[in-house]
Amino acid sequence: MPSRDIIDGAAIGAAVAADGLPRVATATDGTQHVLYLEESGRVRSMDADAWDGPLPTDPTPAEIDAAIAARETERATRIADALALRQQIRTTARALAGRKPAQWGVPELRGLVALLLHEGGYLEADAALKDVED
Repeated sequence: MPSRDIIDGAAIGAAVAADGLPRVATATDGTQHVLYLEESGRVRSMDADAWDGPLPTDPTPAEIDAAIAARETERATRIADALALRQQIRTTARALAGRKPAQWGVPELRGLVALLLHEGGYLEADAALKDVED
């Protein structure tokens, strides 16, 4: 089996990880691959023949800067949303302090379940339940 080491793979992978833009790379055996970023944040590679659509072109410095800025804005928004959700859930849970379970109503029970799910990492930023398989 021929080698499939990607020429300058570490540098190309680092660039993809930084800006999230896919790039074409060539392996030592001459085959082309597309390096791209998964939703999980991992850089992956696939044969260029399997890439859906036209192959990516090398991004310009302006495209790289815009992609990095967009990723940073998205990250900041996710962090702010997560903090707001955490605060909302904790506020609801604090209302239960000093009260016996028999005194809890449906909103309080929902808040307690949300707190437990949030602490376990099972809630999306919008408070929707994540897929338990994830």
